[in-house]
Amino acid sequence: MSATVRGNFIDGQWIVGTETFDSINPSDTSDCVGNFSIATISDVESAISAARGAFSEWSYSGLEHRKSILDAIGAELIARSDEIGRLISREEGKTVPEGVGEVARCPPWTLAPPYPNPPPPGGREE
Repeated sequence: MSATVRGNFIDGQWIVGTETFDSINPSDTSDCVGNFSIATISDVESAISAARGAFSEWSYSGLEHRKSILDAIGAELIARSDEIGRLISREEGKTVPEGVGEVARCPPWTLAPPYPNPPPPGGREE
């Protein structure tokens, strides 16, 4: 069992529950990737409520603001692709190149031209 319990990120806070599970590397069962909290129904309801609230704020933010956030996510994925890819390989039993490749395919979904689509209903431009 891992010494650190990893919680669920809900509404800006890490929530650590009383029940946990060990994530075991399927290709090396002696490797415990980590110990994680099991979300309760209340945790899930809180997460859904927080997501709905965040979506409302996100919907009214300007396109340039949203683009800057997505660009930062893409840049972070690129910068940490080896680290994240190695974790994916441990967590899912993939080879390291498969894990790194999975991360490498993500940034194009976040790095986009400034105005690829019209603003969403209710959205506004900065």
